[in-house]
Amino acid sequence: MQLLLLGMIAAVFVHDDVLDLGRTHPLTFHPALTISVMLLTKAAVLGPFAWFVRRTQQNLAKPKGRRALRKLERLLGVVPVLLLLGFLIDLALGWLVLLRDVLGNVILADELLSMLPTLLAVLGVWALHHPIDRRVREATIIRRADQGMPLYPLWTRGQYVLTQARHQLGIILAPLLAILAWSESVQWFVESGRLALNLALWITPLGAGLVFLFTPPLLRHVFDTVPLPAGTVRDTLAHICQQHRVGVRDLLLWRTGGHVINAAVMGLVAPLRYVLMTDGLLDQLRRPHVEAVMAHELGHVKHKHLVWLVLIAGAWMAVLFSLAEAFFIHVNDALWVQGVGVTAALIGWVLGFGWVSRRIERQADTFAAKHMSTFAPQDTNPPEDEAGTNPFALTPSDTDAPEEAASTVFTGRGVLHVVEALQCVADLNHISAHRPSWRHGSIARRQKYLHSLIGRPLDAADVDRTMRHIRWVTAAVLIGLIVWVALGD
Repeated sequence: MQLLLLGMIAAVFVHDDVLDLGRTHPLTFHPALTISVMLLTKAAVLGPFAWFVRRTQQNLAKPKGRRALRKLERLLGVVPVLLLLGFLIDLALGWLVLLRDVLGNVILADELLSMLPTLLAVLGVWALHHPIDRRVREATIIRRADQGMPLYPLWTRGQYVLTQARHQLGIILAPLLAILAWSESVQWFVESGRLALNLALWITPLGAGLVFLFTPPLLRHVFDTVPLPAGTVRDTLAHICQQHRVGVRDLLLWRTGGHVINAAVMGLVAPLRYVLMTDGLLDQLRRPHVEAVMAHELGHVKHKHLVWLVLIAGAWMAVLFSLAEAFFIHVNDALWVQGVGVTAALIGWVLGFGWVSRRIERQADTFAAKHMSTFAPQDTNPPEDEAGTNPFALTPSDTDAPEEAASTVFTGRGVLHVVEALQCVADLNHISAHRPSWRHGSIARRQKYLHSLIGRPLDAADVDRTMRHIRWVTAAVLIGLIVWVALGD
């Protein structure tokens, strides 16, 4: 759902600042028609989804149950795109203009209300999906009990929807809305004559940076977190931070009732940086896997991924919209032509941002493999599948690298720990390893890449070179933009 949120915020920005539809609308639709079409677009998504969920429930106990679940997974990946298209239709029919006619251009209120029907539809999708999630978790209870794994109460529909909203919407929506509010406030000062436009061009990104800087203390309360209790786990994770010289404000236990297997790092600077580990992850993963997950999160910090992700997103958007603007100059400026240009720019941004995000995740995986190759703990309890064999068994070629070279090359054991950790996270979250992900890539692709590292020098990973090139290009674009704005002054 992150793509949906980013898309809606970008669409509001384009609606107001690029197409300049914030105050007047070139098309005249009756308010009743606008509202009717808006409701119809949501029903057109929720209705078929409800039917598909019901059909999947009926097939779960049949031999084709797994195939039905995979189809539902694919549909869940398409739903955000369909809802985003519906939101674009809402804006095109004047839904935001209609709200402003009633409320006035109140900072953030009109934008929030314009997105509310789509966000309610998202909650409806999760409410409809809850029975499937519950059935899948019920099916694993006996196996988990036999293996001596922790058992947790199953979520009610309300708990499921609330948790999904906090974890999938809260982490993105809170900072994006804060940035949108700041941008609108600056624009209001400019329009009222209290702030020069040239000065606003510098203040707007400065405010966005401050939002990202001070968001982590807010997000730790959006999630249900407490400081990680003192003990072996906390000492181990703190030691990993010391090994890589990563300062953190606190290590937090992310309480999900054992239903979420995940970790996250938040914060640009050490005094405002937090590392979160869910209770389900700490309870159900073995020590080497927890260390691999922790190393992955610290890889984001060491490579300053959050900073570069923001800079890359901004630079890429600036390039695409500059190209779209140049396109407008050389053709007629009809609204439909502008709409095509802006849509092409947004699609290009989504594709480019997704590609860079997947490279970033790959670099964090590489960092985790480096850590586990150098500091990997011994694990005397390797995983076994139902047949009693190790599903992650190394092939002879995987172990060709001698153990004494562990400090200079990616070792089979070190890479294996990261591969296993990814598989455990996928299995415990009940998702297919082949399920595609816009920002992270599929687990299977990430595992295949990790296996390709075995025996290679630690400093010779292709993804590190790729990310260096991306950073150089981004820096050049940003410097060019700064020079262009300065000369424009």
